[in-house]
Amino acid sequence: MLLVSAIMLSTASFAWFSMNTTVRTTGIEVEAYSDALYLTISNERDGDYAFSVGFDDTNKATRLVSLKNLAGESVYTITATKVADGTRYDSANASIAGNNYYRLLDADETNDTFDRDGGYRLVEFSELDSATKLEGYYSEANVTISVVTSAEKYISGNYYKKVGNAYELQSLSAGDELYGLYTITLGTSEGADSYYTGSGIYYRTDGNATDFSALYPVGGLELGTLIEDYYTIEYEAVSVFESGVDYYILSGNDYVYVGKIVMDNSIGGVTADDTDAIEPENYYFWSRAYSTNVSDAQTGASVSVIRPDAYTDASNPYFLYDTVYLRMEADANSGENLRVASVNVAGTDSISYALRIFFVATNGRGQVARATYNNRTGEIEHLDSTDESGEGILFDSILGDTEEIVEVKMYIYFDGTDESTKTEDYYILGQSVDIEFSIDTPDYLQH
Repeated sequence: MLLVSAIMLSTASFAWFSMNTTVRTTGIEVEAYSDALYLTISNERDGDYAFSVGFDDTNKATRLVSLKNLAGESVYTITATKVADGTRYDSANASIAGNNYYRLLDADETNDTFDRDGGYRLVEFSELDSATKLEGYYSEANVTISVVTSAEKYISGNYYKKVGNAYELQSLSAGDELYGLYTITLGTSEGADSYYTGSGIYYRTDGNATDFSALYPVGGLELGTLIEDYYTIEYEAVSVFESGVDYYILSGNDYVYVGKIVMDNSIGGVTADDTDAIEPENYYFWSRAYSTNVSDAQTGASVSVIRPDAYTDASNPYFLYDTVYLRMEADANSGENLRVASVNVAGTDSISYALRIFFVATNGRGQVARATYNNRTGEIEHLDSTDESGEGILFDSILGDTEEIVEVKMYIYFDGTDESTKTEDYYILGQSVDIEFSIDTPDYLQH
């Protein structure tokens, strides 16, 4: 029995093992990644797309200009009141001397700025002359001058000889002839609040009213500066912007007209209904200024705003304008985190540091994103979006398989507010610019 039992156990053990010689497992999933990420570019929306695109802009001229937005400016609405006709500046009149006066800029009709439409430039007080102060002088009504017409002889008193327009005291001895000499009696002199009004003759002495050796007519009497063509301004700071309202920025001491703000501003690229609130950081404008010193860019000089309707983007002499279009190639997957990846500027001279680029990108949903490049710092700054790590991007995605086209407008210009923009040197401008756009590399290819 023991033997049989042992055989049975042995047989059972063998049978259990032999029936599991093959095994199978379930529940394991396997993924295969596609490498079909292929971002392409074209200089025409419906043109041929490739890895790179070139432009021939060698004959394009650019002038110094500055790109600003309202968020960085002090913006006002103003009411300008013309000074009454015939008004002259009078430093003694508090109601006149207590005001700032502005000159309405009147540029030529061909001017490309808003100057002729209502910019106001502060009139410096050094430009304004007050009327001549008459204190201590004698009006002709308070001076009695009499000529001696008889053959009298000198006994005593003061007698004067007319020399030109002046009267000079004579040194006389008893018995000297007085014929043709003058006696002068002075009344009350003008007070501290007396100013020349444009008429009358006034005299001054080299002494007091009873003891003077000469009497002179006062020359060079001036009226106050005629200010009837100037304006006084009442202003109100702007916190909420509305479409169709006249806005001004305070540039230096001048009120510079920005125009009636509309939300289809081609530079900002933002659109909105007239009833929508306008965000100042979304409204961009071009401006220019002039320095009065060839060795100083004078970056704080009062600017003039270039009218948006003065030029098309393509014809604008202040910047180089080009447009590119980005999309994913046919059968390619969607791309993530589209960005301006790098900018390389070749060619250097003393003004190269002033080179700037402004990017305005619009995706298939009509969303707008902007970026800037500063050649002085080499920095690319994306202004509107960031990825999960906080790095700047244009958009977080671009649809694959040619389903979405992203338009990127590029404005390349020399910033007149850069310290290198002075004209004491001779410039040869020959920069070339290479720009690279990119999307994220898949995680599995980063390791």
